[in-house]
Amino acid sequence: MPDERGYLVIFEDDGWRKEMGRYSFVGQGVFQAWSDPQNDKLSSFRFKLPVGWGLRIYKHRDPKKESHLWVGTGKEESINKDGIPKFLHDEASGHGWVPV
Repeated sequence: MPDERGYLVIFEDDGWRKEMGRYSFVGQGVFQAWSDPQNDKLSSFRFKLPVGWGLRIYKHRDPKKESHLWVGTGKEESINKDGIPKFLHDEASGHGWVPV
């Protein structure tokens, strides 16, 4: 079961199938590079974050490179290819938690 404070679950399939990893929200702007089995395969994800926090997904394993921000609402959000910018779909390599 995901951490109720916040989490990210990433999937290889656009329909939230083929789970690749689960990450618990740790706050404090932590960046997490994804391992090779997860790298460049993101097609959908689910996340939950407290209000005031955001999820930033990065194209590369470098937090100074291209990324996109999703803002936490306190509820679970489900994002597939329609909600993932083209530069990240099947290209993402890491994520970070950021205060907004």
